[in-house]
Amino acid sequence: MATAIPLKYTSDDVEVDTLDVRIKATAPAIAVDENLSTDTAVAIVITKRYESNVIRYTTDGTDPTPASPVYDSPIMLSEAKIIKAICTRDGITSSKVVTFEFEQVAPPSIAIDSELSTDEAVAVVLSTDDYFSVIRYTLDGTEPNVDSPLYVFPIFLTEAKTVKAICAKYGVIASESVSIEPAVVGKPSVRPVNAVDNSPSAWVTTANTLKVAASAEDGSSVKYGKSGDVTKNYVGAVSMNAANRETLCFQAVSQGMLPSEIVTVTAYKADKTFLMDGLLPGWNLVSIPMTLTPESIKAAFKVYTFYGFDKDKGCYLKASTLEEGHAYWIFGTQASLDSFNLRGTVIGPLQFGSGWTLGGPVMGADDEDEGMPIPDDVTVFSFQNGKFQEETEMMWPGIGYWIYK
Repeated sequence: MATAIPLKYTSDDVEVDTLDVRIKATAPAIAVDENLSTDTAVAIVITKRYESNVIRYTTDGTDPTPASPVYDSPIMLSEAKIIKAICTRDGITSSKVVTFEFEQVAPPSIAIDSELSTDEAVAVVLSTDDYFSVIRYTLDGTEPNVDSPLYVFPIFLTEAKTVKAICAKYGVIASESVSIEPAVVGKPSVRPVNAVDNSPSAWVTTANTLKVAASAEDGSSVKYGKSGDVTKNYVGAVSMNAANRETLCFQAVSQGMLPSEIVTVTAYKADKTFLMDGLLPGWNLVSIPMTLTPESIKAAFKVYTFYGFDKDKGCYLKASTLEEGHAYWIFGTQASLDSFNLRGTVIGPLQFGSGWTLGGPVMGADDEDEGMPIPDDVTVFSFQNGKFQEETEMMWPGIGYWIYK
């Protein structure tokens, strides 16, 4: 409101009759009320000198106006904001704007301590330069708060987890969270010495032992041992007892990183022989009743070309290996109807996949001619004498079948 105050002033070059005076409301005061503040929120109180004044405020950093919200109770804030306030009163000009930007705690520092870390665990350390702050943390990926566990000692992780942490201080907004997720070492590569590939057949040998080599990513080392005791340092090829189907576990480790996923391998001795005979001129559907040695696969490919069914592509493709429980088409002429021996060992029973598959049963424990009863929920067709016929009772090793489940 403008008020005209009579004033008479005269000089040689100036004459003033009146002076306009604008009366403004008294500005409010903004402060933190520590008695009302909690561990999770800071209480902001705004006070006025005269009861007739009305306090208006904003929390988004904009200047308040007579249309802004009316302050009538403490403002509880759990995140950093800029409070601005004015006092208004009918008939006079609004007060000047008062600004309050309260303190937020600085976040803690978070890091992996390589010196404290071991091959089995990663040490995560947290720190703050604020003597009056405490650090709270979580390990389940959720955001920490003032009720989260209190950090006192380094956190040792033995599995992949995300560490998140904040700094908290009474009467001050808690810091933004920081996080760290220790890296995991890549799995080691484990395969028989001199193996061309790492297929199941590579783990079947005619000898009593099988030498195995392992390697890891740059800077990582490898440990091995029995299940639950992977503590031996790998320094060179390890001999496995194939005659007893020995199983070993390998794991890559690197200080400051989490240990890799364990790679479990088993060595097998070829203890079975199967004679593939009775082949007819033309197309024959045969199955592989065991996991073959690499030498046995190579010998079979010298006699015939095998064609398997690629379920994903829905067509027949030339086979590059022969797998236990799978069936293949081979074509024989009168001059190439040679029988051949398969040598290997049985690793597992026939697994029925959904839909149509080409397969056959594995050999029995004692009798290579032991058949497999056909389950009630499985439809089976064999290929005999140039035509398909449904089988309802038994499937036999060495014979291939179209199987539907």
